[in-house]
Amino acid sequence: MILAKKLKTKKNKYTKKNTIMKKSNLFIFILFFIGLFSFSKKTFAQCNQFKKWVPEWKQQKYKRANTAQNASYLNQEEKQFYYFLNLMRLNPSLFAETFLDKCTDWNTANSLGYVVMFGEDTKKLAAELKRIRPLSAISPMREECILTACYNKNEKCETFQVSGTSSAMYYENTGMRLLMTILKSQSNSQAKQILLSNKTTYFGISILPTLQKGETSARLTKFDGKVLEIKENQDTDETIDDYTEAVTQSNQKLDIKPYQKEFLEIVPEWKNSKYNIAYTAQNTSYLTENEKLVYYYLNLARINPSLFAETFLVKYTKWNSHEDLSLSDYYTGSLYRTMKNMKPVGVLSPQKNLFEGAKCHAVSSGKAGYVGHSRLPNSGCISNFYGECCSYGQFDALKIVMQLLIDSGVKSLGHRKICLSNKYKTLGVSVQPHKTYRFNSVLDFGK
Repeated sequence: MILAKKLKTKKNKYTKKNTIMKKSNLFIFILFFIGLFSFSKKTFAQCNQFKKWVPEWKQQKYKRANTAQNASYLNQEEKQFYYFLNLMRLNPSLFAETFLDKCTDWNTANSLGYVVMFGEDTKKLAAELKRIRPLSAISPMREECILTACYNKNEKCETFQVSGTSSAMYYENTGMRLLMTILKSQSNSQAKQILLSNKTTYFGISILPTLQKGETSARLTKFDGKVLEIKENQDTDETIDDYTEAVTQSNQKLDIKPYQKEFLEIVPEWKNSKYNIAYTAQNTSYLTENEKLVYYYLNLARINPSLFAETFLVKYTKWNSHEDLSLSDYYTGSLYRTMKNMKPVGVLSPQKNLFEGAKCHAVSSGKAGYVGHSRLPNSGCISNFYGECCSYGQFDALKIVMQLLIDSGVKSLGHRKICLSNKYKTLGVSVQPHKTYRFNSVLDFGK
């Protein structure tokens, strides 16, 4: 009896000790989980504040990455996508050494919050990025992003701009996770090529909540520009008319307002009747509606440069284009300062002989794929202007005017100086198809 009691006591002590050990192990596991979660959360916070622990990213040149900062048509996650993508493009090697190595929590995480490591995949991607030369930053394009959002909502999105698309669908809730997912994707290399290509000038991005609570749908879409070809026995003006009609219909379906109407809504000052003098080409029968608007926007810039800078220029930099058009950029910023300080100059009026000379050069240049001011041999075109500006790659009137005013990459700022000079009183404008750049515009100025 005594022996049995001793054994029972010993067994009770062992059971009690075992229970304490289990509780201790459970407590340690809970502490480990909390620590892991805290570390993950801390690392995530560090990634959001990467400039603090990677001084190199503080450099002024990396501000160029923020091309989507003022894009009012994008949400915060979509802007973030462009930002981190541009950091990667501007310095692929530094991106690999910092974001890929230290921000592992961006890769992906399971439902419990555990960080899922992509050891070999991460190493391969890092090695690939370190071999890539720096690329230029990409800016969002308003129309493409609106169209991508349309596709993301599973709506019917007919548009003239699409002759073919490469589109990828993801389920990611942040811009950074979406970027990492695309970069590591083994099944959709096409989307990755778009992001890492030096030929990519624009694409659409959309990150939207789905019908399922808590789920997010993200879409990246690359639109192939429709190449304009002048049909046999078809005049270039007919080609432009067909294209203009297609543009109008597409914008109506996507609910994209024409610039003119939108600016009248957001800037009441432009509604003042005194600005009606900008419509110098309104009743000119030989000009297309788009060509008439070139006169309109250019005249607005000339009769009230300061207001134009505060409205059209500022808003346009938010919509962006193919290049970095933030006001911190040298060319855009210098245009803003110039227009804020310059005195108004007179309007430009249409002159038919200048138009005929501009059209002849635009048509012959377009068919030959030529770029330049010299008249081509056997074209029959004459130079009857005092100043000339040629624009390539743009069709929309405001984009043509903005391209010439900003004059990005032109050290002399020759186009800007001509457009804003008080020496010129008359103008001929012609927008025509171009074999290489889709469109070319010739603006011939007279005194």
